[in-house]
Amino acid sequence: MSLPKAEVKDRLKEALELKGISAAELARRTGISKASLSQYITGRVKPKQDRLYMIAKALNLNEAWLLGFNVPMNSTGNTVSQKWPERSNVAPAPNFLTSNVISIPVYGTVPAGMPIEAIQDIDGYVDIPEDWTMHGRYIGLKVSGSSMYPKYLEGDIIVIKLQPEAVSGQDAVVYVNGYDATLKTVFNESDGGTTLKPINPEYQTKTYEPGVVRVLGVVKRLVREI
Repeated sequence: MSLPKAEVKDRLKEALELKGISAAELARRTGISKASLSQYITGRVKPKQDRLYMIAKALNLNEAWLLGFNVPMNSTGNTVSQKWPERSNVAPAPNFLTSNVISIPVYGTVPAGMPIEAIQDIDGYVDIPEDWTMHGRYIGLKVSGSSMYPKYLEGDIIVIKLQPEAVSGQDAVVYVNGYDATLKTVFNESDGGTTLKPINPEYQTKTYEPGVVRVLGVVKRLVREI
């Protein structure tokens, strides 16, 4: 994804003007002090992730729009990720009322080299349509960190289809040099190497030589509690 085209301060000013909300009213809604909001609006200070979330929620804004990305301004109110301009393998959670479901484990971490069946760090369960299992194996994983913010928030649950490869542009859970699994957008290079791209512009895109990156699986669903 390309870097944001607008500054947070500009998007915040625009939202307040369009919605007819004063900084004082925003302070009341969010609990953020007027002094801090003034610094955000003038651009002297950039709000941290938790403050961005509070502001976006109070103004019914798409967090990605507030960060400057070219996406719809208003939040859809869904419990899943917003639409993104680039190709993505992540889709909204399906309607389970019309299909049988099964529960799969959600892991806090997925250590490299350990069979899924042997992992003890189970952090709950999530439902998926039963017919999915006819076409592969799935696990849930709890998102940790902010490198894929704002598309994925810390604590989100992603449903992963276990497979050894990812198509360029897909969000995937991968191992790098045998460490614990990490979530990134994957791009396959012509020389056999792999580029891992975060969404959060505060993190660097890195390209690795062939054989360094191993794919655990690709993201198929995002589940977010509100």
